[in-house]
Amino acid sequence: MLTGSDRDRVEALLRERADGMVRGRRERRSQDADEHAVEGGEHARIEAHRARRTRVCVACGTTIAPARLELVPEAVRCVPCQQAHEAAP
Repeated sequence: MLTGSDRDRVEALLRERADGMVRGRRERRSQDADEHAVEGGEHARIEAHRARRTRVCVACGTTIAPARLELVPEAVRCVPCQQAHEAAP
């Protein structure tokens, strides 16, 4: 049987242990969320890269050449359609 002071010490130790377990769980969840965010950011970067490589011309519907997208990432028209667009009055 525990005396009053021993019981108080045991209860205090148990509370500290439980608090530590809760903190550990929170930290692991936070790390998991951070890792997921990094993975999500990587996925978004890859998707953006794919989108730049495979964009379709808004005028004729053909695929815009990857070399054009490397030089002009915001291009929405292929070279012939852009030339026609710029030449139009």
